[in-house]
Amino acid sequence: MEAAEDLYDIYLPLIRHEQKIGFGLALRKETLLALEPLSVVPLARLVRQLMLTT
Repeated sequence: MEAAEDLYDIYLPLIRHEQKIGFGLALRKETLLALEPLSVVPLARLVRQLMLTT
């Protein structure tokens, strides 16, 4: 559970900005463009594991 909280704390600023109209969509697009395609797969796997363990 502590690992999930640490992960949440890392991305909390992004989550807050994502809720802002206009700015949130641009932030999400830029973040996804900055990720390499191969780095998305491990991230999705990590999120899935965290969801299953909680």
